[in-house]
Amino acid sequence: MAFFYDETGEPDEQLIEKMERRVYDLAFFWHLDPVVIMRKPLGEFFAMESHAVRIAEARNRG
Repeated sequence: MAFFYDETGEPDEQLIEKMERRVYDLAFFWHLDPVVIMRKPLGEFFAMESHAVRIAEARNRG
């Protein structure tokens, strides 16, 4: 996936680690196996992440 490569064509390890952390955090939040999250299209991943952030913020407010 070109998304995870730097301008030299090498894998961007920091970006990969950041994305892995986001996947595992999202899986933990939704009580899902991380593989389920990894199989989702990026658009669906971003939507789930957005909903998780909104829910967590609402919980913290009240």
